[in-house]
Amino acid sequence: MHRSPTTQQALMIVSREFGDGLLALRSIESISEANPEIKWTVWCRPKTAALFKQHQHIDCVIENEFPMGAKWNFGFRQAVQLLKNIVRMRFRRRFLFSMDLLGDFREASLGIATNGRQHYSPSWSQQHELSGLIRTAPRWMLSNAVPMTTTGQSVYQQYQQLATQVCNQQGLRPPVNIDSQPQPNSSKRVGIHPTGTCPSKSWPLEHWLSLIDQLHEKGYRVAIFGAPAERPQLVTQFSQHVNSDDIITGSLAEFEEATEGLDLLVGLDSFSVHMAYRKGTPSVVLNSANYPLLWTPPNSAICRTEGLCNMQPCLHKAPCADSDDAYICMTQLKPEKVLTETLKQLSG
Repeated sequence: MHRSPTTQQALMIVSREFGDGLLALRSIESISEANPEIKWTVWCRPKTAALFKQHQHIDCVIENEFPMGAKWNFGFRQAVQLLKNIVRMRFRRRFLFSMDLLGDFREASLGIATNGRQHYSPSWSQQHELSGLIRTAPRWMLSNAVPMTTTGQSVYQQYQQLATQVCNQQGLRPPVNIDSQPQPNSSKRVGIHPTGTCPSKSWPLEHWLSLIDQLHEKGYRVAIFGAPAERPQLVTQFSQHVNSDDIITGSLAEFEEATEGLDLLVGLDSFSVHMAYRKGTPSVVLNSANYPLLWTPPNSAICRTEGLCNMQPCLHKAPCADSDDAYICMTQLKPEKVLTETLKQLSG
């Protein structure tokens, strides 16, 4: 029996990066498209807040720094703000349920602190790829743990399973399966997002330049994407190869709009390929240091090396960093291979 359609509040904890934010937004939409009475509070970092503001299913965005993730700025002042927000949400808001998508004990602790025993987290088996990327919450800690045992699947599939279980347990209608359909596009325009958050996600500059030149020879116009703070660096690196108007470093909204006008995006293991998927734009993902299927959107092709490093995939822990073969899994990914995969995707 499903609940009556009276407005209910739910909480989504998104304590990490932009890619995690886009995946969380997809889960929010999946649940609330089927259950429009569910309105969300999103608790996230200030830098990702723009993803969630002015969204039809989101009533409130609470901003905080968090002591987790690849990069974080968390000191005494941030800790005090975190505690204040926990108290405010615990006693001033009433959430039907809360959830996070990672299953890390830190996110689970925040959920339990703000919403008691109605917090949902995925519980990854020891064999699951994600169990090596997070600090897994023990099962006794999670009264609403959703077991995740299937390996070799994209997180898109697994997060849909999580949303389904949450809806089942809360008596809600089953979530909508949101699949971004590829948009017909013949602009002869390829986007490139060349900046990575760590060396194991990065591709050498000379490889990017070679790929751009080869795409130009095939008749494609190339646009470079980056954050506003990255513009000086990107202009220095790419201004001899693309027009200045094709170096796009605006807001997230501008990034999203420009992505929709592409035939294809070539990106790294980062949020840009998830944004492309959201807009129905196919992508080629350069990802050698992580599990190939785990973070790859459904309409994407994976381009990677194999057999060059016996520690692959290292999950970006990069034990090779101080060796003569540092980041070899990415540095030895040849532009010709990426071009071949790019043209294959462009041909449909």
